Amino acid sequence: MINHTGDDFFLNRLFSYLNSQLPCEIMYIKPFGRKIYFVESSLGPFILKSFRFYELLRKQQLLIADLKKAGFLHTSFFLFEEQEPLFFENVYYGCLEYIPPSSTPFTFNNPKDRHEGLILLEKFHRLSESSVELSMYPLKKYPLVNKWRRRVTEFISNLTFIKLLIKEELLYELLAWATWSLEGIEREWATIEDESVVVLHGDLAHHNFIRSLNGELYLIDFDLIALGNQRFDYLQFANRILPFIDWSMEELNRFEKMKPFLKEKFFLYGLAFPTDIFREWNYLIRENHYDKTEFVQQLLDFTVSQFHSRRRFFDQIQRMVVSDRMKNE
Repeated sequence: MINHTGDDFFLNRLFSYLNSQLPCEIMYIKPFGRKIYFVESSLGPFILKSFRFYELLRKQQLLIADLKKAGFLHTSFFLFEEQEPLFFENVYYGCLEYIPPSSTPFTFNNPKDRHEGLILLEKFHRLSESSVELSMYPLKKYPLVNKWRRRVTEFISNLTFIKLLIKEELLYELLAWATWSLEGIEREWATIEDESVVVLHGDLAHHNFIRSLNGELYLIDFDLIALGNQRFDYLQFANRILPFIDWSMEELNRFEKMKPFLKEKFFLYGLAFPTDIFREWNYLIRENHYDKTEFVQQLLDFTVSQFHSRRRFFDQIQRMVVSDRMKNE
């Protein structure tokens, strides 16, 4: 029985296309996310993921294949690579191994997950630096400062709306922190400029870490990979976990990989940048999610309820930077 309406009609066409192209029988297909599909086949389940350009698909195929050769097995690998690329209705598709998830999902609120996530990220960096021929991939350099400046500019352009919900003085304090952070990063840039680069994951959200049924942790979704200093990923990881450790420098110091970075002014300046606040408000307004009451309320709580903890954290960073400066002088 075929439903000829909207998404169902598209899925029927995609179903037929996959059956004509892949060396297996497709039995079932359903949406799994935005332009991502769960597929049941005679060879077992897999994930069908869309890519706007072939280059985006190919660079991920090459990188993940090389990581596998280097011993990084904790990710989802591409299937059917010997086939011609799937190209359906002006979109490229790749088939990825399906990782059956644990009933207990990965969360940054769990201390064990935070530590394992950081260990897995460190292994990803180490193998990408030592075992992967970086010149083989058309990867761009990660534009940390430019990205953060664009994020600030967009946030400022959205202030008229945000001021209706958040006190103005709080917003301008956030912007003051951002200015101080970016100026410090640019002053300290030379201290990291000559270091070797790694492949950066670039999107360390909790949903890109998957705990499998057998308890192993996997890192997935390499859409934002870029070349850059490993600190950029660790700054993002720290920013993701800080809300769950009450913006505590002492808790960050418990991570062995973080300890050396927390002694550097470059990294401290980066920690001070409120990137998550800017990212989420910009996303809300850009996607016109004003009508999503629950999301708006969560964002309000996230911005306001943790503000004093953030301020305490920012003040501590400032004291550490000033203390180090005075010590060096």
